[in-house]
Amino acid sequence: MMKKQIVFTLMIVISSIHCDILDMTYTLNEDAVYIASLMKFNLTNVVNGTFEDAPYFYSNNLEISEHVGTHIDAPVNFAPTGKMVHELTLPELHGPAVVIDIRKKAEKDPNALLDTEDIHAWEHKFGEIPKGAVIVLYSGWGQYWGNADAYVGPNRTDDGRLGFWSPGLNPDTVYWLLKHRNVKGFVVDGVSCESGKNKGTYIAHRAMLENDKWCVENAANVDKLPQQGSEIYVMPVKIENGGGGPVRMFA
Repeated sequence: MMKKQIVFTLMIVISSIHCDILDMTYTLNEDAVYIASLMKFNLTNVVNGTFEDAPYFYSNNLEISEHVGTHIDAPVNFAPTGKMVHELTLPELHGPAVVIDIRKKAEKDPNALLDTEDIHAWEHKFGEIPKGAVIVLYSGWGQYWGNADAYVGPNRTDDGRLGFWSPGLNPDTVYWLLKHRNVKGFVVDGVSCESGKNKGTYIAHRAMLENDKWCVENAANVDKLPQQGSEIYVMPVKIENGGGGPVRMFA
């Protein structure tokens, strides 16, 4: 009887606590910014009207790359023995958000890196990063969402290929965080966890994914997330054998 009373009391307390929920997901549509080599978002209407004996039914077919919009890179994306997206557990996809602000560096360099010095500066202000945290890179890149040239990079190479720039993670910092802080995953407010400095090698991706961690790219509303004190939740579509996929992420 006493246990039931305790549970009931806890339920009342929890239900009375007000907490804000921040949606960190961009709406998927044809305007979603994407890297040129990936399949563009395509929604094809199948039914919009009567269906069998029902007066109204609405349904579409969806065709999309795993890596468009706010999405997760599962470990297998760059590690052949890594977890696929359906193998990631819910506890792995949730943790305290640690927001590292590198906007000043990104203003000067579109390929700015989140370095270990940035981590130490955060810890000097807020204390040691808690075990199981989610590292959130705040570069200010969300202001360019919808403008492909500004967000991903203009067509600026000599051979006509699409250019690529993005603030990203220093792979040495990724290794340091995994070894010393045991973080669960990473979130960035740009097109890639990889800085444009490392395009083609994907060494930051490999640093995290080969260690069965994950990364969410194209996170929305990072500017509204406090540097500490919030919890982040990543809810990917549970696609069997998927290397990644769309997520609904919130904090």
